[in-house]
Amino acid sequence: MENMIVKYHNNVHTASLRRFNAKELDILMALMSRMRDKGEDVVVFSFDYLKKLVNWTDDNDSFVRMLDNTYRKLIECHIKVGNDEEWTRFVLFHEYTISKKKSEISISVHNKFKFVLNILTSNFTRFELDEFLSFRSSYTKEFYRRMKQFKNTGIWKVSLEEFRRVMDIPQKYPTSAIDKFVLAPIITELGGQHNLKITKLYKKDGRGRPSVCGFEFSFLKEGDRETEISSSKSYVRDFYRCMKQFANTGIWEVSLDEFKKVMDIPEKYNIGAIDKFVLAPIKAEFGEKYSLKVTKLFAKGGRGRPSVCGFEFSFSLAGVGRHEAETPDVAEKEPVSVSEVTKEPKHNMEFDEMNYVGRTLRVRDKKFTDQFNYLKIKFVECTPDGKVNVDVQNADDDYRNTLHFNSVKIWDGYFEKHVI
Repeated sequence: MENMIVKYHNNVHTASLRRFNAKELDILMALMSRMRDKGEDVVVFSFDYLKKLVNWTDDNDSFVRMLDNTYRKLIECHIKVGNDEEWTRFVLFHEYTISKKKSEISISVHNKFKFVLNILTSNFTRFELDEFLSFRSSYTKEFYRRMKQFKNTGIWKVSLEEFRRVMDIPQKYPTSAIDKFVLAPIITELGGQHNLKITKLYKKDGRGRPSVCGFEFSFLKEGDRETEISSSKSYVRDFYRCMKQFANTGIWEVSLDEFKKVMDIPEKYNIGAIDKFVLAPIKAEFGEKYSLKVTKLFAKGGRGRPSVCGFEFSFSLAGVGRHEAETPDVAEKEPVSVSEVTKEPKHNMEFDEMNYVGRTLRVRDKKFTDQFNYLKIKFVECTPDGKVNVDVQNADDDYRNTLHFNSVKIWDGYFEKHVI
């Protein structure tokens, strides 16, 4: 499903949602994502649609119980608006009707507080539903929401008491239990992808041992993470073009300096960073598809540890080069006709991606919202087997997605129909 974005006013963070289990949180965030910008209208969701949103696999009765439990717990979580002198607490959903007979649920937002999910231009939290659903721990899900609240600074500094409150951590938990049952799953699920680091803050109590009084969490800022993801995609594309240059041999041996130059890798990247941000996405994309193998080449420098001086990349010829192998091994392969060996790839040799990049498509979302999405084309690629992959970005919420077409002809027809 495309364009599944959760977006709400930061007042939602005044209520702790940790009493919800992981699946209940999934349901709540899925509902909030689809209630966005619906005003105070009553919105009806079929059970089948919601099940698909949250990847539900259990029976229908347990799903109905989960829907009921979600709202029952939500009623107990009052959102607070106002200031230290005057404030109001309210429940987000004004109506929440479950119909087993119709297999649907009807929801509306209170008119007075519809700003929480509507026309948000500032002071809001935004994240992708799919990423939220991928986390297993409810502590991770709750921390992830807080992390997104501070996405512009990449820093969340919080006292121990406030951390206990917002994460709904039992008071009986000592710091060691928080480390094991709260912080450990958070680090496991968010540490690498978001470069999450945790620093404990201490206070000195007399002559005794300093005690933990809070935490400082640092993580990738929103812009930094988008840049990293975008860079990873560009490394994959650049490497693919390099593979095509060496398709006849299936071997590319390159020095470290030349590899950095060709792939436009920042000089500050050491081998560890190259492994993580350059080679990892390349191997994930091409490892199985093209039987890609990466061998590091080492230079012995004096008595120290050998240092990496280059790489040898080996890959299968199939589907990469302009031609198949010129002389197949008859002893090991089935006979192949001359026309099959030398035939040109299916794609149009005059295909020019720059004819499309930067243009905007106007496409109606018939499946979900029945509204138009405006998709800006960021990148177009014609693969050796004649298929077309198109990276687009939604003008409404910057959500990026890849469209796939089985031929240039089909893509051109789609482009002519929807381009504005």
